[in-house]
Amino acid sequence: MAIQVKVVVQLLILIVIATAVRLYFLSWHDALKRDSITYLELADGIAAFPEGEAAPFKHISPRLAPYLWLLSRGKVWFHIDNERWGVILSCIFGILTVPLVYALFATLFDDFNGAFVAGAAAAVHPALVEYSTQVLREAVYLFFVTAGLLFFIRAVRRRNLLSLVLCGLTILLAAMCRTEGCEFAFLFLAFICIRGFDRPERKTSLLQGEVLSATLLAGLIFWEMWLRWMGCSQTILSYIAMHARF
Repeated sequence: MAIQVKVVVQLLILIVIATAVRLYFLSWHDALKRDSITYLELADGIAAFPEGEAAPFKHISPRLAPYLWLLSRGKVWFHIDNERWGVILSCIFGILTVPLVYALFATLFDDFNGAFVAGAAAAVHPALVEYSTQVLREAVYLFFVTAGLLFFIRAVRRRNLLSLVLCGLTILLAAMCRTEGCEFAFLFLAFICIRGFDRPERKTSLLQGEVLSATLLAGLIFWEMWLRWMGCSQTILSYIAMHARF
């Protein structure tokens, strides 16, 4: 019980620190990167399109479509401009990444004091603070990548199939922000396959590989159908075919 109280207190302190640092940074830093301006212009065009949302997505890369759709929800859901909503979105995901770093360290090393230091470093790291106060995909991407790593480690250590499903889903969500997220899926599958060469782990690795592969495949099918429904001229299959290098 004492450990649980300690963990809750440490997480609350980390969230307060992360929030305070980002609000302070926003109070004097008001510049937007070139990519931010591009995303905002695209999101504004999507949100204000008179004939529906699908048409502006026709010429958008599939890897940008999910992020831009989420970015364009500010005017639709909360009636606020997309710039302010984009910053709020980045701040939320940036702050929520800090507890994930804490949980990742605690899961790896079973050291809550060390996890608190790791979380504090993530809360005040200049690059992470900047990413989470800009209209950029990086804060959202880092959140899902960290969550994917956490779920994968828990799945392997505890042989928890639900964690493996959550790992596949979060890595796919990361790939929807940046295509580099796909690399983590290949690394996780490769690890499971290599682990399967150990005879005592073969049956477990086979089941884990099937679960992770099925989750990734189901997610890709959903992504493909969503892009077609949104009216993208490129879908995942055509995007992979265009950028494949043989």
